[in-house]
Amino acid sequence: MTKIDKYKQLDNIFSKANEYIDEDIREEKIFEVIDANKQKAYEEQKQMRDELSFYALNCPKFKLFQLYDEYKRIKRDKTE
Repeated sequence: MTKIDKYKQLDNIFSKANEYIDEDIREEKIFEVIDANKQKAYEEQKQMRDELSFYALNCPKFKLFQLYDEYKRIKRDKTE
């Protein structure tokens, strides 16, 4: 095997290694985006729960009854 063949072989090895590294970096970035999206969704859901809790604790009785009726309707629709 000549030196040129050895260099070509090494070049092929390095190019494959770079491809694997690039693929790992892409996968890592994808997981970072997924994690960021999950975190954002969790924060939004937490905020909605806080707003709903605050409203339920501070609303008039009549509105609370309406809210409870709506809750029962949603729960009933979900079980059917």
